Amino acid sequence: MSRRRYLNFLSVYILQFALSTANQCPNVTAPANALCPHTDTSGLTYRQRICDCPGVCLASVEDRSANSSTLPAWKLAVGIASGAILFIMCAIFVRMFVLRHKMSSDEVEQEEFLGSLPGLPPRFSYNELALATNHFMKVLGKGGFGTVYEGDLPDGNKVAIKRLGDSKQGQTELRAEVATIGGINHHCLVRLWGFCSEGAHRMLVYECMTNGSLDRWLFGDTVLEWAARYQIAMDTAQGLCYLHRDCRHKIIHLGVKPQNILLDDRFHAKVAVFGMSKLFDRDTSQVVTRMRGTPGYLAPEWLLQTGITEKCDVWSYGMVLLEILSGRRNVDVHESPQKWYLSAWAVQCMQEKSWHEIIDVRIQGSLTPEDWEHVKRVLMIAMWCIQDAPHMRPSMAKVVQMLEGVVDVDHAPLHYDFLHMVSGDAPPDSSMTSTYTRSAFSSVTELNDDSSESEVLRS
Repeated sequence: MSRRRYLNFLSVYILQFALSTANQCPNVTAPANALCPHTDTSGLTYRQRICDCPGVCLASVEDRSANSSTLPAWKLAVGIASGAILFIMCAIFVRMFVLRHKMSSDEVEQEEFLGSLPGLPPRFSYNELALATNHFMKVLGKGGFGTVYEGDLPDGNKVAIKRLGDSKQGQTELRAEVATIGGINHHCLVRLWGFCSEGAHRMLVYECMTNGSLDRWLFGDTVLEWAARYQIAMDTAQGLCYLHRDCRHKIIHLGVKPQNILLDDRFHAKVAVFGMSKLFDRDTSQVVTRMRGTPGYLAPEWLLQTGITEKCDVWSYGMVLLEILSGRRNVDVHESPQKWYLSAWAVQCMQEKSWHEIIDVRIQGSLTPEDWEHVKRVLMIAMWCIQDAPHMRPSMAKVVQMLEGVVDVDHAPLHYDFLHMVSGDAPPDSSMTSTYTRSAFSSVTELNDDSSESEVLRS
């Protein structure tokens, strides 16, 4: 088609579109050769000039060839509709391209991070985990962290599959878990069997602990005998010792509590949940402040924001030991006021040489003289672990040696500014501020509202 003919066609289409939206006058008789497409007397040919209707003022159109063909009105409508549809489709395509490009960037970043980690656990596809869970039928638990489902792998292993959200937080948690325990295989740590990172699908696959979390057995109606309690204390100490001393990077757990200590079918304990954990190179010294933690298990320096080290885990472990010994929560407002705070009450009992009162009355009758010696040893270890000053607390490696009886345990100093302040009995000359007192008090009183992520990693 010649350029002149193309321009003629284009001008006629533009003029027809303008007339179709103008104030047409179908009841007015149009003059000969006028361009008025909605009247009976005019035909749509290139020989037409203008529509001399009231309210319409169009420039004259030059005469065209007398042999020009008629242009049906329906073709004009089809052309306009096609153009509109094409525009909408283009807009949708551009939008999808932008979103896909953004998602691809996130996936690339995720893959680069995972690729940089040594010793990754097995990687599952979404379809494999959907099949293992029977399309996510059996829910073990729900929470802000996501939903946990029971699953069975093809090799027969029963697993707990935590399905994370597709938000940035879900991506962060997956990275934290894979980075901390992805390459770790220790008998006192909950094993991460694998993970899934497939687009918006992010899941973590753990071994399933059949007897659930320690808090269910300590604070429930079922009585846990001393031999089991002692074994749990030892397993937990060995797990934390491995994180602090034997990993390629030192790992600070920052979530040591009964809810995060899981029990297998033989009541051996494994430490779980590493979402808050921090990794440190062994040849560097780092101080972390302003970390979130569980009220009731926060070391004094954590609340004071003077630096977080592995000694925070030691302090939390000491609180867990007191709960194992007493069979009660570290804060219980249903007790008499002097017993509200387990740690402060335990110190008082030690000062008054009435430490037997701390021990769970449900097991006292079954304790042998040898058991009582072990109980006293564990209680003295707990007193060392909850010292105010971090440098006064033993390392977890030293704690393991104390529990094994390899190292003698002396009596710990019984002056605790922090515990006095938590219990509302701070000495007048205490160096800690009243602001800190309120912070500690408000933290421990929120303990009963705490919920566990680990509890659902069970069948």
